[in-house]
Amino acid sequence: MWEILEKEINFKSDYSKAVDNFPGARQKNGSWNGVMGMMVKGEAEVSNIPFVMTPERQSAVDFTLPLTDTRTYIVIRKPSTSEMTMNTLLQSFSVRLWTAVFVTFTLLIMFLISIQHLRLHYECVSKEDLRIMNSVFLIFTIFLQQGCSVLYKSLPLRMLIMTSSLTALALHLSYNGAFISDLAVPKDWLPFTTFEQFLKDGSYRLGMMRNSAESSYFNNSKDPLMSEIYDKFVAPYENSLPGDAVEAIQRLCRIRNYALATHTFALMNLGYIPNCTITVVPDAFFPGSIAVALSVNSPYKEVFNQMIQRLRSSGLLQRTYKRFLIDVFRSADDAHVSIDIRVITPIFYVLAVGMMVGVALSVLERCLHPVINPK
Repeated sequence: MWEILEKEINFKSDYSKAVDNFPGARQKNGSWNGVMGMMVKGEAEVSNIPFVMTPERQSAVDFTLPLTDTRTYIVIRKPSTSEMTMNTLLQSFSVRLWTAVFVTFTLLIMFLISIQHLRLHYECVSKEDLRIMNSVFLIFTIFLQQGCSVLYKSLPLRMLIMTSSLTALALHLSYNGAFISDLAVPKDWLPFTTFEQFLKDGSYRLGMMRNSAESSYFNNSKDPLMSEIYDKFVAPYENSLPGDAVEAIQRLCRIRNYALATHTFALMNLGYIPNCTITVVPDAFFPGSIAVALSVNSPYKEVFNQMIQRLRSSGLLQRTYKRFLIDVFRSADDAHVSIDIRVITPIFYVLAVGMMVGVALSVLERCLHPVINPK
């Protein structure tokens, strides 16, 4: 990015490096270290490495127009397997769809009972046909794709059974398609999905780069949740935080139950592919922007802003970032997906429970039959 600015604006840079090799953060005594400290002291005019814009940094230096948007995520090592719970069996349909299925099932039973009672006025109907449980089991067996064992002569009943069968078939095919799709393309099982769940879980250690925007955000946040996360998971290890993104990713792959708070731009152009598969926690993030940092009242700010505006309008800025983006989230196993038996264990639980309930009901029916129907 800096090379493009040099070429388009036609200037050359005289580089200086921060002694501590940090981006820069405000110290307890109010001073700044790293590159930020150099610009505050007047030792540097501009940073050739874009910074994440934070209120604390904006109070010390000036920023150009944003180069691109970024998000600060919690990143963890991808769990080795996806796990299925009993809830997974219900997740193929939404709550609203399951509610619609239940309402449809209930209405079909009510229509069946109503038709049977209306038949009393013009034809002979056995008492068996008028029992509510018989109507429930008839619709239930249709929904289980078992068909109807009785051939009714009544046209309304035939229409009702045909409607029930077609509805059950559509639901059956839809559920099977969604369920098999979930098995074939499993979603990553994550131990937590939000900052609240991360705090409640408590089993992960949270890392972030020293003197970074993430460290400043958590440490100075007015949000009690962020402050508590920092005090509990970061502050005890503050002196041993990683110094750069490569070291942070290496720790993520090496240390068990290690989480990393980092922004997406820090993972760009690393020149390093991690030896493990990592994934972001999708709902544990906060947004931000990156821009070029300059010393206060720098005469170059307006020049940079005009060029950045032109590069953004032409699309060159976006193409440049995509070109140097390394996909650190790629997995070598993405081409082949195998389903482990542990993934579908809940299905066997459901089958086992169904068999035991069936056997219990058969024994109960055999024991009660002589009592209900004595000779």
